[in-house]
Amino acid sequence: MQLGYSLTLVDAQRPDRCKSVAGFPKGVRMLKALIFDVDGTLAETERLHLLSFNAAFAETEMDWAWDDALYRHLLSVGGSEERVRYFLDTVYTGSKTWPNSGELAADLRARKDRHFRRLLGAGALSPRPGVSRLITEARAAGLRLGIATSASARSLDALSQHVLPVDDWFDCVVTGDSVSRKKPAPDAYCRVMDCLGVSPAECIAFEDSTAGLESAVAAGVVAIATVSEFTDGDDFSRAAVVLEHLGDPGAPARVVAGDDASSACVDLDYLRALHERTH
Repeated sequence: MQLGYSLTLVDAQRPDRCKSVAGFPKGVRMLKALIFDVDGTLAETERLHLLSFNAAFAETEMDWAWDDALYRHLLSVGGSEERVRYFLDTVYTGSKTWPNSGELAADLRARKDRHFRRLLGAGALSPRPGVSRLITEARAAGLRLGIATSASARSLDALSQHVLPVDDWFDCVVTGDSVSRKKPAPDAYCRVMDCLGVSPAECIAFEDSTAGLESAVAAGVVAIATVSEFTDGDDFSRAAVVLEHLGDPGAPARVVAGDDASSACVDLDYLRALHERTH
């Protein structure tokens, strides 16, 4: 059912808001918006991203092959081009040099994006447990829905075509292309709250990594962490609750930390109770 929401894709020309959250008044607020990370949160994309990076390296005859342990480390850096540049600056120990690492990173990102789109087109991915159910419930209840991600608009477009109906689900999308600082900086969350017209006290965020969690917390937003394949060793101590996933009726999620319940199915009643406890 089409509910008449219109998607706003925030561009890079608007100024960032909420450099500090100190100006927002305290006190009980209604839960009005849910803000989601994408990679690892809405879908387990990181394995496909890693495969796509390595395919891009092979395609250009680079002597690189990122393994799981290295990729876990590199995920602390937001953005594909930034990840490649970080690898060159701090990890790579070979003798070869690249005079223009920026051009190299951009070329590898473009190649990696093509491989990622190919893998998604092969039907290699679906939303994580509970994601489609919770978003459907939230939309029906009139909550505003946003995306705050360090992923590029190109990557999100590929997901939208093959995995997640972004245009139908979300009212506002802020990608890594539209902020000057990617996670763990709070910019993406500040921008999406501005777009949705809500304050930090009226939101709950969903993240799967330390960098994403730090971004939400820095923006003043209470966050739920759903541990993903490449982030199960991350520090989630600042999350309100840490879950295996969002759960579904009859298939609840295991609570990793932060809640007295032995299992959870994250629905609107759960979120409203969490919001009341944390505000």
